[in-house]
Amino acid sequence: MSHAHLQRTVKFLADFVSMLGEMGLNALERERKHAELQTSEERYRRLFDSATEGIVVFRAEWGEDGRLEDLVIVDANPVQVALTG
Repeated sequence: MSHAHLQRTVKFLADFVSMLGEMGLNALERERKHAELQTSEERYRRLFDSATEGIVVFRAEWGEDGRLEDLVIVDANPVQVALTG
């Protein structure tokens, strides 16, 4: 094996290991962000479900002209459901 071929092989392996390391770090970061999001969603859900006042979450639907066309109910907490059926 020539010295040049050995250098190319070592460089390829070093680049490959670096790429695998970056992929691993990216996967860990995604897992961390997913865990943070899940914790945030659980806190939101506990607050939403245990509120003593009715809460309704709407989604605004906009027309092509930029005007509000509709409000769609996305979620309602148990108090609001009991109030409105």
